[in-house]
Amino acid sequence: MKNLFLKNRIFSMMMLALITLTFVSCDKEDPIKEPTFKEELTGTWDITSYKVQGSEYIGVLVNTAILRFFTFTGAQGQFEQEVTFWQEGPEVLQGSYSVDEQKHQITMDYQGETMVTNITITNGKQMLWESVLNGSQLVVKATKR
Repeated sequence: MKNLFLKNRIFSMMMLALITLTFVSCDKEDPIKEPTFKEELTGTWDITSYKVQGSEYIGVLVNTAILRFFTFTGAQGQFEQEVTFWQEGPEVLQGSYSVDEQKHQITMDYQGETMVTNITITNGKQMLWESVLNGSQLVVKATKR
């Protein structure tokens, strides 16, 4: 009797259709979209280390420092850097930035100055910033809020 079911063409076709539908239904998951560099960069970053030529400024001259990259619109975005020195109030530096997605590089324009910065973002939460400031190596580490 088992052989009769397997030999029956209609039964075999129905089984094939059922198996095919089962496999097709498993392939409906959408791929996870990775955020772009611009998207990862946008937000508020607490600076945990600010080294110029290897000399640390956070905890020595600077009490706190924050970087804010506002949502990128058109060809550029706006940024703000707030630094609070130990004996003074906060100082705010503002300007615009543009992004090179492939190189993970930003170009910042502020107060007539231009700085090109290489940025590595790890797990969407840790930033490593490497650039040159007035001829000196600048390395900044920050954590996203």
